[in-house]
Amino acid sequence: MKIEQIRIENFGKFSDKTFNFTTNQTVFYGENEAGKSTLAAFISQIMFGFPNKTTKKKQYHPSPMPSLFGGEIVFSDGNSRFVLKRYLNKKTEGDFSVFKDDYEVDASVFFDRVKQVNEMFYQQSFVFNQDTLQNIYGVSEEELMQQIYYLGVTNSKQWLQLSQDKAKNSADIYRPRGRKQPLNQEVAKYHELSELLQEKNEEFKTYQIYQSQLEENQSRLDELQRHSNQLLDYLTHQKQIKEKYSLLEDYHKLEQRVNISQKGFKNVDYRKVQELKLSLSQLDAQIERDKNNLESTKYSHNNDSQEILNKWSEIQYDYQEFKRLESSVNQKENDLASIVDYTPQITRIAQLSDEECLQSQRKLTDFESSKDTSSSGQIALIVSILGYFATIVGLFINPKATFILAIVSTISLLIHFKNNGRGAQKRKEQERHTEFNEYLDYYQFNEAATINSLKEGFEKRTYFKRLTSQIEQDKQNMLSRSQIITDFMTQFGIDPDMNQFESLRTKISQVQQKQLDLKQEESARELKLNNLELLQSQKQSLQFELNQILVRNQFETVEDFEKAYQSHIQAQEDNIRLNAIKKEIGSLWHDVHDYKEHRQRFNQEFDSTEQSYEELKQQQITVQKAIATLTAKQDLLVNDQGIFDLKQQIALQKEKINQLITDWLTQELTSEVIMKMLDVASANRFPNMIERSQKYFEILTVGHYKHVKFTKNSLQVVTKDNKKFEVNELSRGTAEQLYFALKFAFIEQISDMISLPIVIDDAFVNFDNQRVKMIQQLLDEITDYNQVFIFTARKEIKALFRPEDIIELN
Repeated sequence: MKIEQIRIENFGKFSDKTFNFTTNQTVFYGENEAGKSTLAAFISQIMFGFPNKTTKKKQYHPSPMPSLFGGEIVFSDGNSRFVLKRYLNKKTEGDFSVFKDDYEVDASVFFDRVKQVNEMFYQQSFVFNQDTLQNIYGVSEEELMQQIYYLGVTNSKQWLQLSQDKAKNSADIYRPRGRKQPLNQEVAKYHELSELLQEKNEEFKTYQIYQSQLEENQSRLDELQRHSNQLLDYLTHQKQIKEKYSLLEDYHKLEQRVNISQKGFKNVDYRKVQELKLSLSQLDAQIERDKNNLESTKYSHNNDSQEILNKWSEIQYDYQEFKRLESSVNQKENDLASIVDYTPQITRIAQLSDEECLQSQRKLTDFESSKDTSSSGQIALIVSILGYFATIVGLFINPKATFILAIVSTISLLIHFKNNGRGAQKRKEQERHTEFNEYLDYYQFNEAATINSLKEGFEKRTYFKRLTSQIEQDKQNMLSRSQIITDFMTQFGIDPDMNQFESLRTKISQVQQKQLDLKQEESARELKLNNLELLQSQKQSLQFELNQILVRNQFETVEDFEKAYQSHIQAQEDNIRLNAIKKEIGSLWHDVHDYKEHRQRFNQEFDSTEQSYEELKQQQITVQKAIATLTAKQDLLVNDQGIFDLKQQIALQKEKINQLITDWLTQELTSEVIMKMLDVASANRFPNMIERSQKYFEILTVGHYKHVKFTKNSLQVVTKDNKKFEVNELSRGTAEQLYFALKFAFIEQISDMISLPIVIDDAFVNFDNQRVKMIQQLLDEITDYNQVFIFTARKEIKALFRPEDIIELN
C-alpha cells in the first residue's frame, strides 16, 4: 500500500498544503521546528484518529483553532485507489470517511486490506523515531531479547509486561515452602480447625444424619414444587381459555351482524344523494336571497350628493399637494442623512450658536498654523539661566553650594540643547495632540474627529441648517392639508388616516355609481325575476333526480337512506372490533374453539387438575414441616455441642482457600498462556526474520558484523573475525542498528500481507558518518517491498538521495 498524495487542510504549522509522491522513497529535509514530526504524526492520526486531551500524545491544533482541522491521504495498492479523510468534529477521533475509486465505502474495506492493523501495531512495526529507540534502553538483556523475539506480535510489549505482572502476583499469593503468603497461612489454619473437628466426630456424625435427611426432604420439596408449578401453568392456561371464550361469543355475534348490515348498500348512490341534497339546499338559499332582494327598499336620491362631488375636486388637489410635499421631505431627509454619514460632526456643529461656531473655527485655524516650541526645552533653558544667576549670587554667600549650582545649571543647559536636537519635534506633536483633544472635549465633538472633517462640517453648516428649516416648513404644510382631507373622510365614517385615502376614493365612486343605479334598478329587477324562475326550474330537476335514486334503492325519504348509511358505518366499526377481538385472543384462537366444542371435557380436566394441585400443596406443607423439624434438631445439636460454629469456620476457611487458589491459578495460568501464545505467534516467521536481519545488520555495520545468533534465552552478534558479543556489550549506535535490522526484516516478512509506508523520523542520530553512507544501500533493499519516508535535519543524509526524492521544509 503506497501513499500517492497528502493533502493538509490545517494541522500543526501546515495549512492548505499538498505533497505528491511518485517514488518509493522520499526525504523530508528541514531544520528543527520545520514540521518533520508534524508530518509524521499527520500520517498516523489521519489513519487512526486524533488523540484526546487525556492522552500524553501531542496535539497539533493551530492557534487560533480553524473551522476545519485535519486532511486527507491518498493510498494506492496497484489495483485500487483509497482516499482517507479525517476532519475534527465533536467526536474525539474526528469525522472519518473512506473512498475507494471515488465511491464512499465503509472504513473496514480499507482496514481489511491491511489486516485490521491498529495504531499500536503500526507504531511498533513501521515507525522509527526517538520514542521507539528509547524503548530498547533501560531494560534488562532478558527483556530486550523477549521484545526482539516477539517483534511484530500485536501489543507484544504489553503482553510481556502483563505476563511478568501475573507471575509476580501468583508468587505473592502462594509459594511451595512459604509461610507469609496468604494461601500458605490459610491452609495452616484449615488444618488446625480440622483437628478440632475430629475431637467431636461422634456429634458430627449425628449432625450429618440429620443433614442427609434434610437434603432428601429438600429434594422431595423441590420435586413437588416443580410438579406444582407445571400444574399451575396448566391451570393458568385453562383460565385464559375460559376468559377468552366470552370474547369468541362476541366475535360471532358481531360477525353475523356485519354480514346482515353490508348486504345491498350502494356507496355511489349515497354519495350522489348527498351531492343532490347539498345542491338543493344551496338553491333554496339562493332563491330566498333573490326574493329578499326584490322586496328590499329602492335607493333614495341624496340632495347632498352634488355638494359632496363638488368638494371632492378640492380634496383631490390637496391630496396631490400632500404627496408632493411628502416626497420632497423624504428627499431632503435623505440628503441630511447623507451629509451626516459623510460628515459625522455636522449634527454637533449645527447645534452651536453663530458665536460658538466662529470661535471654534478660529481655534481650528490656530491648530493648523501652530508651531510652538518644546515646553520641556524652555523649562530646561529657564532652569539653566536661573542656575547661573544663583551661582553669581552664591559666590558671595556659600562657595561650596555655588559650585553645585553651577554643575546643575550646566546639566540643564545640556538637556535643553539635547532635547532641541532629538525630542523637541516629538514633544511638540504630543502637546498639539493634547490641546486638540481638549478642544474636542470642550465643544463635545467625537473623539474620532479630525481637523479636515471639522472644517468640512463648518463649510456645510449653513446648508444643513437651511435644509432642516425647509423640512419643518414642508411638514407644517403637510399637516394643514392632511387635516382638511381627514375631516372630509370622517363624513363617510372612514378613519382619519391619510393611508385610507383610497377608501375615500371608493366611497366617492359609490356615490357616483348610485346616481346611475337608480336608472338601472328597474331593468335589474326584471333580470332578477327571470333568474328566480330559472332557479325554480333547476330545483324541480334536481328533486326529480333525487326521487329516482330513492326509488331505485327502495327508500321513501332521504332520512331512511341516511339511517341505512349509519348502519353501514356501524358494520365497518364492527369489522374493526372483530379484528381487535381476534388479536386479543391471539395464539389461543384454536384452543378457545376447541373449548367451545368440548367444554364438558375441558371443565372435567380443569377440576381434576385443580384437585391434584391442592393435594400437591398439602404434600409440600408436610415436607416443609419435616424440614423445619430436622432443622430444629440440628440447631439444638449445634447449640448443645458447639459443632455448628466449628463447621461454619471450616466452611468459611474452605471458601477463603478456594478463592485464593482460584486467584493463584488465574495469575499463574495467565502468565503461562501469554508466554505460550507469544511463542506460537513468533515461531513461524522468526527464523526467516533472523536470516534477513543478518544481511541488514551487515549493511548497517559496514560488514563488521556477519551473524546474529538468537534463541529465546540469549542473543549474540558475531564479527567478521568470529568474535562474539552480548547485547549489553554493544554501543548505543550498534544496538540501534541491530534493532533497525530486526524491524526491517520483520516488515519484509509480513509485506505480502501488510504493506504500509515506513516512517523514519530523525532515527539516525546515533549513526556515524561512515554508517550514514550505508543508509542508501539499506533503502535499496527495503524499497523493493515498502514505501519509505525519511524525516531528517542532517545534510549528509540529504546528500545521499536524488533531488526528485527530496522535499525541503522551510
